[in-house]
This record gives sequence, structure tokens and C-alpha cells, in this order.
Amino acid sequence: MDGVLCVWDSRAIRAEVLGGHKGSISKVLAQGLLALSSGYDGQVIVWDVSQPSRSRQLLSMAGVHKQPVLDMAWQNSLVVTGDKGGKVAMWDVNRGVAIREAIHHKGAVAQIALHSDYQQHHLVITAGQEDGLLHVTDMRSHAPLMKHQLHQGSINSLVLTPENQIVTGSHDSTLAIVDVAAHGFDSRKIGRIQTDSPVHCVSQCRGVLLSGHQDGNVLAHESRRGKSLWGYGAMKTGVVRQLAVNDSQDTLVAIGDDPAPLIMYFH
Repeated sequence: MDGVLCVWDSRAIRAEVLGGHKGSISKVLAQGLLALSSGYDGQVIVWDVSQPSRSRQLLSMAGVHKQPVLDMAWQNSLVVTGDKGGKVAMWDVNRGVAIREAIHHKGAVAQIALHSDYQQHHLVITAGQEDGLLHVTDMRSHAPLMKHQLHQGSINSLVLTPENQIVTGSHDSTLAIVDVAAHGFDSRKIGRIQTDSPVHCVSQCRGVLLSGHQDGNVLAHESRRGKSLWGYGAMKTGVVRQLAVNDSQDTLVAIGDDPAPLIMYFH
């Protein structure tokens, strides 16, 4: 909308307003004293937010995306961005330069995730909003590891589990599980969970997959076997839009079309 970034002071109800984008901001990430913002103007801006009321723009990563940047992920000095036209770019955030760019999807890039187990796997994972495609690339060599259509509908959510599983949720009402630890990237070994309603968001907690649905339900399944565990009507008036689990893995927050969030405590 207005393309401004608000940096809020945690000690008071006040915000610093930063301008830099020429269109709506699609996502904001923060690590330590730096923040990134991606926008519909095709650029990613790196901000110094180390001093309250003195935030400033350090550099702009632009020129690669000609269409709106819809998602991005950040790990150490690597930033990966994806746009509405299906292009994925890798950036060195320290220098603000593109390392690599390629068209990975037919249509918009919906979700991006980075995964390193600091041993065998160093992965760039992207999911398509329109083509239902999961694209996995080696972070270091840029070699393609997997390119497979997981879903017949848009991929609305992408999560990584501590068990080295890639889990996607789709508008086709299914969850797909790529168990990298057990089967690598063998497309014949992809697990599937069929549900009764389009999946809008996915999270995980203690080996359990949690999914939020268009019909307002939150469902729980075993991540290994896909066994249904329980379901709960989280929203009375519409869709479950987001799920979040706290660091101690004992609280789930679901937000959606209801005016108030649902909070669940695990024991």
C-alpha cells in the first residue's frame, strides 16, 4: 500500500517510519541488528536497525526481479527471493549482489525455505502458487535435487521438520511429505495425507503435523505415518490463516477470520 516500514520501540508505543519501497511491502525479516524488506516494486532493502530512532537503509538489492517479490528466506549471508513470475534469485546480503537467478516455477513463487543440517543437506526449497511444484536445489553447487509436482492446486504452506521432512499444504486439500532423511528426494516415496478441506497453513510440534483449513478446523497428524490424531474447530466464521507454535513447543496459536485468536496449550 504505502510502502513504508515501521520499526517499533519495544519499550514504548512509538514507531520510526522508514520509506524506501515504491510499492507494498510483502515480507519483513530481522536478524540481530539488520532487517530485510521485500516489496511489490521488485526490490529487497537491507536496513540497519541497531539504534532506536536512527534506523537507516544500508543497500537495495534490485535489478533482478521485474515483478513483485512475494517471498524470501535468509540464512547467514544468503538471501533467496521469489517473484510473481516464477523467478528465484540468490543474493549475497553483505555485498547486495545477485549470485544466481533462474525461473523455477510457472507462475508465482509462493513459499521459500532454506535448510542446512550442517552435514549432508544444504537446501534451497521453493514452492509454486499456481503450478503445485516443489523445487529443491543444492545451496552450494546449485545442482537441482528435485523438481516434482506435489499438488494439483496452489501450495499455500511449506515447513521443515526437525526430522528432515519437507511438508507442504495445498488448496487441493492434501498434505505432502518429502522425507529427506529416510528416502532422499525419491518422488516415488512421497507421503500424502488427504483431508476434507483446502489447507491454508501448516506447522509442527513434537513430531505432530498441524494444519489449518478453509473450513475453520485445525487437524493433527503423525508426521511419520500420517495417522490422524485429532481435530478442532478453531474458527467459527471462516478460514484458519496462520498457525504458530512457541519455542518450548507447549502452546499453539491459530489466527484466521474470527476476530480473536485460538490459543491451545499442550501438556
